[in-house]
Amino acid sequence: MAVDELQITTSLDQYIPADASDALAIVDEVMSFAIEKRNAEVVAEYCKRVLKDMKVKGLTLAKLFYLTEKNWNEFGIEDNFYDTFFVWIGVHQHTITRYVKVWKMLMVAPPEIADKLKDRNIKDLIPIGNAIARGYQIEDEDWDKIANSADFNELSKIVREDITGQPPRKSGLTLVIDRDGDITAWHMEEPYYIGHLDIKNLDEVVEKAVERIIKNSGMIQK
Repeated sequence: MAVDELQITTSLDQYIPADASDALAIVDEVMSFAIEKRNAEVVAEYCKRVLKDMKVKGLTLAKLFYLTEKNWNEFGIEDNFYDTFFVWIGVHQHTITRYVKVWKMLMVAPPEIADKLKDRNIKDLIPIGNAIARGYQIEDEDWDKIANSADFNELSKIVREDITGQPPRKSGLTLVIDRDGDITAWHMEEPYYIGHLDIKNLDEVVEKAVERIIKNSGMIQK
């Protein structure tokens, strides 16, 4: 299993140094214990723990980015969320957006399907998140196919051929608001400019009103 199947990164992200000395010291301890007991399964079990931790951390980042973006106005920071976090943690908007789309997808998936998807590699969830963000509606039978797909390639094929390969419902309408507050309605993959919300206004009443409008209308924030 490749590491990039367990995380979302792009070449636009900055390098983040990390001290792995403690983790590597634990590896030495695990290996010494396994050799002492002449039991390689000890190593295998520890490898499973590391892989599980990596999966959990991917979901943790997805939820953290989603909630931070959603509640950004609560922090009273004038600068844009994406720009600020790029300075703070070196993760580019493109990467953060992919995580956010994943979490939004898990919020709209049937609960039992969402639980299954949370056990998968974070990379597997990107195509589904992208499809939802583009306004495609996933039928129950397609959710089942996705949840039971064997690997990333099979899952991507299902999304490509059974979901995005078909035109969205004629009645489907998705509202998207960008970082400047411009609102676009997407219908049958065609954009329609709707208007503008003053999302950068720091007045408390305006902030609450904008937040309510976005939340109640189900707008996708980009």
